[in-house]
Amino acid sequence: MNRILRGMDRGQNFRFFLADTTELTKEMKEIHQLSETATAALGRTAAISAIMASMMKNLRDKITIQVQGNGPAGRLILVASSTGGIKATVDHPEIELPLKSNGKLDVGGYVGREGQMIIIRDFGLKEPYIGRSNLISGEIAEDFTYYFATSEQQPSVVNLGVLFNKDGEVEIAGGIVIQTMPDIPEKVLVQLEKDVASMPSFTKAAQESADPKERLAVLLPSFELDFMDEMPVFWECDCSRERMEQALLALGEEELKTLLEEDDSTEMHCHFCNTDYHFSREDLLGLIQEVNG
Repeated sequence: MNRILRGMDRGQNFRFFLADTTELTKEMKEIHQLSETATAALGRTAAISAIMASMMKNLRDKITIQVQGNGPAGRLILVASSTGGIKATVDHPEIELPLKSNGKLDVGGYVGREGQMIIIRDFGLKEPYIGRSNLISGEIAEDFTYYFATSEQQPSVVNLGVLFNKDGEVEIAGGIVIQTMPDIPEKVLVQLEKDVASMPSFTKAAQESADPKERLAVLLPSFELDFMDEMPVFWECDCSRERMEQALLALGEEELKTLLEEDDSTEMHCHFCNTDYHFSREDLLGLIQEVNG
């Protein structure tokens, strides 16, 4: 079950967001025919996107995350809503890289260790809030730790992971974000820093236990933790034939006529869910009539 569990330590000195996005990551891998390295990159980014969307307050709020590094992946784009829906795409899903010397997937090499992240928060206002942050490793978790510290002035721990079984299938995917409160006592902060310094990877903690409470006990052994609530996370692409028709109408009469001259039909493709929409000659003629009123 894809979900995000939200809570705080017993003293309310820091909050945490624990995401299990295993099934979502499996779905993304199948939709986009992702290589393992691409799956790890998109899976990590999906987990943090879902967590950041869960921080938003209103039902119609959305967050769009674009990661553009200098690696072969090209651009990663994820859109997540505050209700748990998420869609994602990457320019080059098929590319696989050799493992790093430590035997781990080279996500940083795939994404690129130089580049930029753009975080767009849409609160339904006239203009969305746009934040930018440089990539520092391309490994995603470190990049978002840096983003929270520099762009939001919010000290955060970001621990993300995707683990595959021996058959190359996604076994575990998700992550945890921990954020301190402004008035956290020094003693608590020191202990939290000790836990973080010895914290295992998210996937290792997940392997030890499927139960969220036990998983948190592995990640943060020194603290009593209270769950506040949870929210679902699920794949959701909002494309439709009607939306594609509106996109064609926006081209205007001359562009539609050019499409007809070049071919008797046209295809519109959704890069998020890989769905194709076919528009015949009759469809295009009808759209031209609609443009003319």
